[in-house]
Amino acid sequence: MISRERAAARMVELLDAPFLRAVTEPARLAVLRALLVRGPSDVGEIAESLPQHRSVISRHLQTLEEVGVVRGRRDGRRHVY
Repeated sequence: MISRERAAARMVELLDAPFLRAVTEPARLAVLRALLVRGPSDVGEIAESLPQHRSVISRHLQTLEEVGVVRGRRDGRRHVY
């Protein structure tokens, strides 16, 4: 049986995980919602429905991509997520 202290330490590790930190940011959740509703989109298309500037949306998408929540691909000059 695992001790309470070890269990608590493991939970703290999980709460500090990059994935969880990435998806608990409200603005990133809004980006994910926009992608789910719109389907594959570039930064400009996502930004149309959100109050943040394109550069902020781009940084959020980069963070989400780094932890494996979204994938991006090049389509000419566009980066589609």
